[in-house]
Amino acid sequence: MMRRRSRQAAVLGMLAAFLVVPMVPARADHTNPNTPQWLTNGVAPGTGIARGAGTWTFLENFAANPGSDLKFFEKNGDLYSSSGTLGQGVTTAASSAPQPFIGQRILRLIDREVVNGQVTETVDPTWVADHGSAKCDINTAVTGLQHDVAVTPRVDPVLMADTTDATGRCHDTPGGGLELIDISGLGTPGFEVRELRLIHLRGLSHTVTADPNRPGIFYNSASDSNTVNTWIDVINARSCMRFTDANGDGTITLAEKREQCNPQVYRLSWEHRPDWSQRDPDGEELPRPNDPTSAANCHDITVVRSTLYCAGLNATLIFDIRGMFVPGEGLNGRPLECTERPGTRTAAMVTDCSAIGPNTPTTPVRHLRGWRFRGNYNHPGRPANQANNNLEVPSEEGVSVSHESDPSPDNKSLFVTDERGGGVVPPGASCSPGIDNPYGNGGIHVYDLTKRVRDLNGGPPYFPYAKEVGDDKAVWRGSPTVPAATFCTVHVIHHIPDERRIFMGYYSQGVKVLDYSVDDQGRFTFTETASFTLAGVNSWVTEPFKIVDNPDGTRTYFLMSSDIQRGIDFLTWTGPTNPIGRP
Repeated sequence: MMRRRSRQAAVLGMLAAFLVVPMVPARADHTNPNTPQWLTNGVAPGTGIARGAGTWTFLENFAANPGSDLKFFEKNGDLYSSSGTLGQGVTTAASSAPQPFIGQRILRLIDREVVNGQVTETVDPTWVADHGSAKCDINTAVTGLQHDVAVTPRVDPVLMADTTDATGRCHDTPGGGLELIDISGLGTPGFEVRELRLIHLRGLSHTVTADPNRPGIFYNSASDSNTVNTWIDVINARSCMRFTDANGDGTITLAEKREQCNPQVYRLSWEHRPDWSQRDPDGEELPRPNDPTSAANCHDITVVRSTLYCAGLNATLIFDIRGMFVPGEGLNGRPLECTERPGTRTAAMVTDCSAIGPNTPTTPVRHLRGWRFRGNYNHPGRPANQANNNLEVPSEEGVSVSHESDPSPDNKSLFVTDERGGGVVPPGASCSPGIDNPYGNGGIHVYDLTKRVRDLNGGPPYFPYAKEVGDDKAVWRGSPTVPAATFCTVHVIHHIPDERRIFMGYYSQGVKVLDYSVDDQGRFTFTETASFTLAGVNSWVTEPFKIVDNPDGTRTYFLMSSDIQRGIDFLTWTGPTNPIGRP
């Protein structure tokens, strides 16, 4: 059930906030999270192009905060989302007009009520809070600042992490890194969503992942290529989740939380084996003449139980991390010796680890212990002379940019997305209906996790490609709906746990529904079951937040799409199911 409601009061409050712009003293918290930092009313859907099976319905739009990543979470029985911003605004005297850049926009998606002993759920997207980590007078390249988001723990989270990449952010100038944000009292009248601590790391903070099984542990993905920074930053933020009443007055103030929040930073480093993350120019499994100048670190990390999957730009790496944690003691190793300094537009402090470089004989660096390298795949990657592109290996033959690596629900296959051209550089990010661009329109490549091949030439063990029926490499690329010179590639994908089905944001092509089957020999068949392209769409991510089983055997998926151009869209798709195990 979709319930509409008036936002007049919220909009009036927002307009008042824009008309009155007080001078903010140094180190004050510079935005009010309980005042909308941009419009909460939406735009019309325009004409959508639907393809394939099923029925699409447009529900609602929230005005354009240039959308990036999103996360769903439950608080006190209600379902919420937080969605990030691509880039940040400019609000100097030269450009004093309100900007749509926010940082993190928090919505309540579902109201749950108990009536006569029955639980009812109402889908009712409602603005709750804005965290203004993108609301400032420093402008950086949008592709280097995407405000990725993660929350911990999974149910009733108390802490959110926001990534502010590249060379500037509102609360730490100059610099970039992670912002740890208090959401413990979200939904409580008067509670303010505020940053508790900032972290500045060596390298960038492009995306962040919360360990789903270990509350308070975050993994930072720097997304650096051609680098010696071959490590993952692991943050223990448990001190920012449990606080004591220092003044003994029965309350814990924001200042007390900030004083007690003291995250520790560790490194999972493979500096001794840079070949694990280097590119293999021809993309074939053997031989593997890796490019020694192409080592990279993770663009995105997925953790399933005790396995960490790193989409490492030029390679995809897999680690067993169960030995990295010591019960009751935290992590197996010693943290980095970081410094502390004040924030810029916040009273929160900065944990600064940016001066701690690579491990050398003269400057040894502490590392985590107990993890184990399981294997990898060295992709064709990006030649140094082709920026984000690879115009040597077609997109059906190898991955240019390992963007995301997610295992299938049965953990037998690994799906790696290829963001050719970084989504913005033609011809790698170009497509046109009916015209195949062999080096563009990056898709999904599938690897077989049931086979681990030893490299007799001394390289790392690797997981080979899965095969399609017909024995070609298991690779799927989307069918273009509209022509696009840029932003034509798969981006963020989401597996449905009890189906062989993936929902994805496909940039200029909107949302796509991909089904696949696996025969008795483990060979894949892919079917693009449906797609929906709204007017002016540039979908970063589209994920279902509610699934309804219908009496006729179909399912209705309630979808939230975070969009670079449109902001936030809510849709439904009703279509046939594709259960795991069905051919």
